[in-house]
Amino acid sequence: MQNRTVGIVSVSLFLVAGAAGWWVGRSTSSVIAPASNPDSTIPESGLTQPISAAPSPPNHVKLPPPPTDKVVHGGKLPGPNTEDGIRVLFDGQRYPTPLVITPVEQPVWDKSTPEASYAGIYSANRTGSTEWMLATFDTTSRATVKAAMTAEALANNAKIFAMIVEEKLVERIEYGNYVILINVSTLENGQTVPSINPMKKTAEGWLLTNDLENDPILPLLLVLATEQYRKK
Repeated sequence: MQNRTVGIVSVSLFLVAGAAGWWVGRSTSSVIAPASNPDSTIPESGLTQPISAAPSPPNHVKLPPPPTDKVVHGGKLPGPNTEDGIRVLFDGQRYPTPLVITPVEQPVWDKSTPEASYAGIYSANRTGSTEWMLATFDTTSRATVKAAMTAEALANNAKIFAMIVEEKLVERIEYGNYVILINVSTLENGQTVPSINPMKKTAEGWLLTNDLENDPILPLLLVLATEQYRKK
């Protein structure tokens, strides 16, 4: 059996119809990739319990404070040269306190960090604005997302978001040049639904991306996140 260690990731609804948006690949997983340290200071906008930034490391990249709880996920992938597959281990960073997301207005949407940008992503889906929802994706993903926005899909998305009574970010994964945020949506019936949101830094700021839609690890990450955070 081969062991592989992975990183941190996150996704949205037009990626795979998760509880938080249109991103065509919303899931949770990590792959073997050099950890990158994108600019990730967590501001207060859209977050009711923001995380204060730790002192800047030598490269001056600002990071969230060390997590109080390291999360290790494990699962198996089919292996072409092994009978029992390849075991994948994933290290996540759980926020010391879950970040409760509060809606924001589009004119003040802060995209400077993945966490702050997610508040706008959540808000765009709650408002049902197709223009804003498209703007939450990087430019190379927008054509695919727009094509997925049929009348039926938009109606289903609106129905899902109408049932959400609380939205939290619980975990963060650095995945090469990407950051994956794991969110948990609490529905009016008490059920909790986790989703993963892959994001990347663009000239506009941190946005959702479908770059990883064919990544073989992301579906496994979503399964592991669901096992960890879902309450039926």
